[in-house]
Amino acid sequence: MHTLKHVRPGDGYVPNFQIMAKCEVNGEGEEPLWTYLKSTIPAPSDDRGGTGSDFIYQIQPNSMPIQWSPVRRSDITWNFEKFLINQDGKPVKRYSPKFENANIVADIEALLKDPDASM
Repeated sequence: MHTLKHVRPGDGYVPNFQIMAKCEVNGEGEEPLWTYLKSTIPAPSDDRGGTGSDFIYQIQPNSMPIQWSPVRRSDITWNFEKFLINQDGKPVKRYSPKFENANIVADIEALLKDPDASM
């Protein structure tokens, strides 16, 4: 919240509503938004940072086991996985956590020019 005090609207602004909260994105207790996004686009469209493999299994081998159930192939694999949503609220593309944010710009620009663009 300290950051919001120093950017627009500034002047010590502190919202009187919750900005964000932690939620489940995988497993039995996942939020409906994530169920919808994953069912619409089951896998990232990029090459997962050059690995071309299921990133979820690469992050787990020497660490603790997966903490949710059921495990599905469409599960969100790690922080920074991204979904691009068009002007009508329809998911059009999914990116792996290793996909560089700057590289999404071209897709956003294409979508702004043509909301029906196929990604």
